[in-house]
Amino acid sequence: RPGREARQIARHHDAFGYERDLQPESLEARCRDFFPTPPAGWREDHILFSSGQAAMTSALLALGQHLGASALRVMHRGAYFETTSLIRLLPFITEATFAQTADVVIDEPVCCDGQFHQIDTGKLLASGASPRAVIFDTTLLGRDDGVDRYLAALDPGAGQIVIRVASCLKLFEGGLELANAGILSIYERKNAPHKLGDDLRRIRTLTGSGLNLVDVIALEAPFFLDSAHAGHYARAVFDHNAHLVRAISESNKRFAPISHPALAGGEAPYCAFQLPDAS
Repeated sequence: RPGREARQIARHHDAFGYERDLQPESLEARCRDFFPTPPAGWREDHILFSSGQAAMTSALLALGQHLGASALRVMHRGAYFETTSLIRLLPFITEATFAQTADVVIDEPVCCDGQFHQIDTGKLLASGASPRAVIFDTTLLGRDDGVDRYLAALDPGAGQIVIRVASCLKLFEGGLELANAGILSIYERKNAPHKLGDDLRRIRTLTGSGLNLVDVIALEAPFFLDSAHAGHYARAVFDHNAHLVRAISESNKRFAPISHPALAGGEAPYCAFQLPDAS
């Protein structure tokens, strides 16, 4: 019967049993205990992809559909080159110059283009900008990325969707690189009528951007998405890089002036040094 068949297709994400419809539910359930709990009034959903870039692409595709805009105005506040290329590739996206005029703002709170930069996301709220969605790329921040504090500062009446995208290879796998993976976390008001996560899981299936079975098996390692283990590993990485950048800065005669979050009270998981002569 057509009605029954349609329900079956919707339930199985149009996959008909293909591996690309693999639903890593046990890993996604770990995310609820891994990331800080959102403030009251918010619901959370966590979806695993084959990479951080796959998660970012799917987020933009889903928002383009969900927000119902013929042209999605996106402002990218960051430096990651693939995000810039992606925005220019997708035909339904136009680049916005100011956060006040953007439908979606992509923020990289810590980013690197050869030198490090920090973005004060709180200024987005202070500026009066009210994009319909904000995507945080927190790959360089680790587990304690401030997204919960951003949610708490939002006006209770705001209908903003907040998304976190993080690549797992950098800080969540203890340096072992078990498998490439990206986590997309969605935060919506509990009274929001539609769950964006349903759209994203369907996009994941249709585009084949989910995890393969062998990746899921590798990531079942008990220390993956264990908050204590990830916190210990990230702290060691941050502290060692802070020590390195301070030591170099104190006696620097070889490199261009060094910019690093550790010199301004922040942190980052690696250091970047440039020679004065770019050639």
